[in-house]
Amino acid sequence: MQKEINRDMPGLTVTGVQESATVPAESPFVKAWHEKVVIPTYPVGKPEKNPMFLEKRVYQGSSGVVYPYPVIERIFDAKEEREYNALFLENPFLKIMILPELGGRVQMAWDKLKQRHFVYYNQVIKPALVGLTGPWISGGIEFNWPQHHRPTTFSPVDYSIEMNEDNSVTVWCNEYERMFHTQGAAGFTLYPDRAYLEIRVRLVNRTDFPQTFLWWANPAVKVNDHYQSVFPPDVQAVFDHGKRDVSKFPIADGIYYKVDYSPGTDISMYKNIPVPTSFMAVSSEYDFIGGYEHDTKGGMLHVANHHLSPGKKQWTWGNGEFGRAWDRNLTDQDGPYIELMCGVFTDNQPDFSWLMPGETKTFTQYFMPYRDLGKVKNATRDAMVNLEITGDKALIRAYTTRAFPGATVRLCNGSEVILEKNFDFHPGTSFSAEVKIPVTSRETGSLVDSSPEEGGITPPSVKGNLSSGLNGGKRQTAPLPEAEDAAHRKFFPEAGNATPGGAPEQQISIALFSAEGQCLVSWKPETGPGKSIPEPAKAPERPEKVTTNEKLYLIGLHLEQYRHATFDPRDYYLEALRRDPSDSRCNNAMGLWLLRRGRFLQAADYYRKAIQTLTALNPNPIDGESHYNLGLSLLFSGREEEAYAAFYKSVWNAHWAENGWFQIARIEMKNGRWPEALEAAGLSLARNGSNPKARLVKSIILRNLDRREEALRWIDESLKKEPFNYALWFEKFLLTDDADAIEQMKTLMRRNIHTTLEFALDYLFAGQYGEAIRFMDTCTEGLPEMSGALKPMPGTATVAVNPGTGAAYPMTLYLKAWCAFHQGREEVAREFCREAAMTPPDFCFPNRPEESMILEWAVKFNPGDARAPYYLANLQYNARIYEHAIANWERSASLDPSFPTVHRNLALAWFNKRHDASKAREYMEKAFALDPSDARMLMELDQLRKRLNDDPRERLLFLENHPLLVESRDDLFLERIALLNALGKHHKAYQLVMSRKFHPWEGGEGKVTGQYVWSLTEIAKAAIRSGKYAEALNLLNLATHYPENLGEGKLAVAQENEIEFWTGVAADGLGDREMAVTCWRKASTGLAEPSAAMFYNDQQPDTIFYQGMALKMMDQPGEAANRFRKLRDYGKNHLNDQITMDYFAVSFPDILIWEDDLDKRNHQLCLYLMGLGELGAGNIAEAENLFREVLENDQIHRGALVHLAESGISGDSLRSKITTESD
Repeated sequence: MQKEINRDMPGLTVTGVQESATVPAESPFVKAWHEKVVIPTYPVGKPEKNPMFLEKRVYQGSSGVVYPYPVIERIFDAKEEREYNALFLENPFLKIMILPELGGRVQMAWDKLKQRHFVYYNQVIKPALVGLTGPWISGGIEFNWPQHHRPTTFSPVDYSIEMNEDNSVTVWCNEYERMFHTQGAAGFTLYPDRAYLEIRVRLVNRTDFPQTFLWWANPAVKVNDHYQSVFPPDVQAVFDHGKRDVSKFPIADGIYYKVDYSPGTDISMYKNIPVPTSFMAVSSEYDFIGGYEHDTKGGMLHVANHHLSPGKKQWTWGNGEFGRAWDRNLTDQDGPYIELMCGVFTDNQPDFSWLMPGETKTFTQYFMPYRDLGKVKNATRDAMVNLEITGDKALIRAYTTRAFPGATVRLCNGSEVILEKNFDFHPGTSFSAEVKIPVTSRETGSLVDSSPEEGGITPPSVKGNLSSGLNGGKRQTAPLPEAEDAAHRKFFPEAGNATPGGAPEQQISIALFSAEGQCLVSWKPETGPGKSIPEPAKAPERPEKVTTNEKLYLIGLHLEQYRHATFDPRDYYLEALRRDPSDSRCNNAMGLWLLRRGRFLQAADYYRKAIQTLTALNPNPIDGESHYNLGLSLLFSGREEEAYAAFYKSVWNAHWAENGWFQIARIEMKNGRWPEALEAAGLSLARNGSNPKARLVKSIILRNLDRREEALRWIDESLKKEPFNYALWFEKFLLTDDADAIEQMKTLMRRNIHTTLEFALDYLFAGQYGEAIRFMDTCTEGLPEMSGALKPMPGTATVAVNPGTGAAYPMTLYLKAWCAFHQGREEVAREFCREAAMTPPDFCFPNRPEESMILEWAVKFNPGDARAPYYLANLQYNARIYEHAIANWERSASLDPSFPTVHRNLALAWFNKRHDASKAREYMEKAFALDPSDARMLMELDQLRKRLNDDPRERLLFLENHPLLVESRDDLFLERIALLNALGKHHKAYQLVMSRKFHPWEGGEGKVTGQYVWSLTEIAKAAIRSGKYAEALNLLNLATHYPENLGEGKLAVAQENEIEFWTGVAADGLGDREMAVTCWRKASTGLAEPSAAMFYNDQQPDTIFYQGMALKMMDQPGEAANRFRKLRDYGKNHLNDQITMDYFAVSFPDILIWEDDLDKRNHQLCLYLMGLGELGAGNIAEAENLFREVLENDQIHRGALVHLAESGISGDSLRSKITTESD
């Protein structure tokens, strides 16, 4: 290692100034191109054609509703070579591959200089059931929006390539999502001279209502035992989902995710986290998060403005069997990996922000590789530094993402310069220097921070800023050059501050300056007390316990904002209105809840009450929201003149003027008042020039005013801002007859029928009915036949195509019918309606308020149509307007009794909402009889029979009479296994478990392994009863090891008390008392207090029974009796509890189809626990009665079946039996 004397500071020794370099960079360039790539891919099943109403599904801490998207529930096991259209970006430093067919994800990010993937590169497309709608793949960078995981993460998006004036190139990926009808566009940019990927994002609310969203960019990074997540130095605590739990960071010293990390464990190291774990940084003031591989000395950083992008999260499957199983589900040979998620306008999951009507939010994120630095202390998009001080030595490391020749690295202690070194920075190099710190410096500026790879533990530290000033080696003041001093003071405002005694503050600090004096990055640690650890969040009180109306309103708003799965905001709004019917906030909130769901006139009543309160003292409220919302309700109800007046009142103040003027402009257009429309559109655009719908409106107005050149200039300007505003391309064609404009539009939007509907509705609500029809025809077929004067096409020769069926999409036909009717062409409208009624209904799931308006009209206009009420009811049921939905489904069924899905939907409604099980059974059986080829319908029917406690022998026979359907679904196949186990056919159950590769849903783990363990345990117990103890030991050992075909691994914190207990019994039978006692000791551990187990990783309460049995076998009757008493007491004390879903539930996949009665479930649990307590205490008759009572309501209750069969079990009887057989 070279030794060098720093010429600027005599007497200070600098050891080992090093330059690290690899592949030399090429000359600056950027290129982008399309390329067909072949990637090994595991296919997925077909999407389910029937609507999914998963109202009570909890997913990632918020609602798991998927409607209006279909769900895919099958993954195939044989991969195939599949071709994808890939988009590539490349410069001298990076090569990026984006897959627009898979959500626009970054599939590959290659560091050309260090020859490594700086995000995890999965070489296969191997989906697992992790996404909101099913298939999800690991690797690359996924973009979770408008919620997590993205509903369309496995679906294609629009894309384009843009060449920029500064020689950079941007690949844009765009989507109009169907759940909330917002737009998201991400622009991936490479610059010729920079080693980072820039991602510019636009999020747009195209609807007339406020919408919520979250945005988490989700880069995956490859991990091993040397990997460390690099959170900023001021992160001293991390939250779980929903802030329901908290841990210290990086050294956790308590229980987190059921793992005891005491007395102190560094959870920034992947190797130290054994179970699936999320954590999100608490209140960091830094702009970066990243990860570093200490073995390869390479890392990845994300940089973004922390004021907009506070979210810093790590997720891992865990370094254990469970995690390795999920890696096998998601890749063939790559992995493991973790996710380093980067949230914008959010710091937690779920944590949603608002987008107002017409609003566009923009932000920028940067992803970059880095090298050699270890645990970065601060980073910008241009540079990053690390400073580690051990004893009398300071290790300095720095790196930049573009060339900075002649840059300066400066290490100071207060105003004393310890090192000042010039260095030619470049992304292919890094700077490293080790400096011996004088005693005077060490006394005041010490910091110990060695990486775990070097044997140290990183204590929490707080971010600080570098103090300015240059002092020589003998502490003689040397002023900074003016430019550098200004840069110092901009970044470090406390520069030059004095301590209370008047002496300059002494503090070790590091900074990197460009040759021009610009501070690229800086950092200093602060001494003093660390941050306090925040308390976990608390669930809101029930409405009747909330003390004020303001709190009721805010809780209701929070539940809407966070899309809570099980708490209903209406409960809070209506409680407030019960106390004060004039409350304007809650009247407005209730009105908006109804307006979104198509109950327009009911919503208007609430708005009028709000307005009455707001205008009681003066006619001019400070906020026009209630007037605006009233206008929308009236507009959708067809009361246009009243709506016009309400919109005008909403523009009296600034809050809603933009949206009020926009609605006024559209009404003026409908009435042909073009100059007035132009004025109103201009007033709207003056407040929000980015509103894409307002820009379209203005182009339509200019065309109708025959201001052609002005219209074309406006369109070109608008398309430059937003090339995915597709109707503007159509407007350009209408003005110019330019076929290229149409081809560009169709190429960009991929003839997506749902996007087509978005823009057709824009024309419809502007009264441009002919253009709406023609736009739909044009998007899905060739160019319109005519040009010049607008002649709406009356026929049905060209219609929008439903990608699920290949046939016409029904909603486009109803839209055309509405438009034709309002043109006065009633017969054409009837023809469109008749065709809509005859079109295949699969995958047609309307969910817009506008579609509610159109379908309500269609039901009246064509009363013989069986499909319009069916579609309307789908929309209403999803919107929780249940009685209207039931009435419309029943109308549909009466008009067409042969349609199976409507009967299936009625079964759901009669069971879940009207609580009539017999009626539900009748409808469900009829549905399956009408379509006996539908495997999901068979599953739903069988689950209904399970809920109704049908004879398990009849259920098994019914499933076995449909072998192909059962074989096609994991859940049906597993239900057959469960029935075999329940009927005592454990050998057959085990054979079936081992015959199939299962694909569990994330959050639904434990079902397959539960059947595996049940079958093996019962076979082993039969061997014990036959005196075949060695065979039993082998079987029980098998039960503790999950084979790969189950698709699940065992959690590190799994409690296996039952298996350990019976293993001890088998060992005792073989005469191995030492092994038996060892097993019983293990069986006696775990939580001793019973509680309800809601999730797969909760300790099951019957493990306490085996704790007691193990203690009894070890001759500890007092401790055993204590366990049994706790089981009895818990059951008795909680038998009649009223149960509500955990407010903070993150994943609860069970209550999906047929809603469960949680009180009844709890009652069953308590009876069962009481039975176990009595059994353990030797009260056999009481135990048997309790188990039988459980089985009266659930004939396949595993615990009741197992323990009723063993009601003679006791420690004494077991030992006596074993001793006798041994003799």
